[in-house]
Amino acid sequence: MTRRELESTVRKLLGDQLFGVLATSGSGGPHTTIVAYASADDLHALVFAAPRGTRKFENLKKAGWVSLFVDNRTDKVDDLFEIYGIEARGPASELLGDERRSYESLYRARHPLLGGFAEGSAMIKIDVRRYDVVHRFQEVLVLDFDDQSGRGA
Repeated sequence: MTRRELESTVRKLLGDQLFGVLATSGSGGPHTTIVAYASADDLHALVFAAPRGTRKFENLKKAGWVSLFVDNRTDKVDDLFEIYGIEARGPASELLGDERRSYESLYRARHPLLGGFAEGSAMIKIDVRRYDVVHRFQEVLVLDFDDQSGRGA
């Protein structure tokens, strides 16, 4: 698969799914939670809202790096080899000012019912450095934005 095809696969899955599983780490160890996300067109950023009083927000402030897992699984065994799973990984930080307004607009367009939730929460941006794409349970492809050699896909 070429880099362009891999980017298209990632873009399609992120566009088709509304939720992912966010993994953070803190003093109590790893923590996972479901989040509603939005993806930037260039795939370099994912955003989600996080209430400031939550464990995920506290972990983000301390550790910074996160992982977001998105997949298209079903409960049908026949679909086993058609499942795609994508792990997006990178540093996460709270957005402020104009950058927050810009990404919050993206988030609200994707999740219109969560506008009030976004308004009362921190808006978090993951600066995606790498996507690991798993297909057919064993086929792993990497889209690495830090790898300028072209070997990342």
